Amino acid sequence: MILGLPGFGFEGYTPVPYDFDYTGLVNASYAIPGEHLGIKSVQECYYLGRCRESNEYQQVIDYMENQRNEILEMINSFPYLEEKSKSEMISYLEEFFNLASDPGLVQKQFDKTCR
Repeated sequence: MILGLPGFGFEGYTPVPYDFDYTGLVNASYAIPGEHLGIKSVQECYYLGRCRESNEYQQVIDYMENQRNEILEMINSFPYLEEKSKSEMISYLEEFFNLASDPGLVQKQFDKTCR
């Protein structure tokens, strides 16, 4: 997904090339986090992006929250996923949305690992 938000990347977009097998959303059985990260699972949140001001993080969080139903529906309606996988993905995303609803906690998480 590419977000079109003011102040992010060239002309408002930040492309993010990434191997999604190593995301918590996919949670591939062979995915392990880098040893230097200090986390035990790829499903643990760990921000590796640029350090930003709180309001910039909040713009992205608000954007994601506004897309919440569409994102969850996309998973639910995807015909090539088993129901168990859909359920796990939705549960993982709901955890993100719950975490993101507390701006103080999000800022604390991002500030501690941003670059």
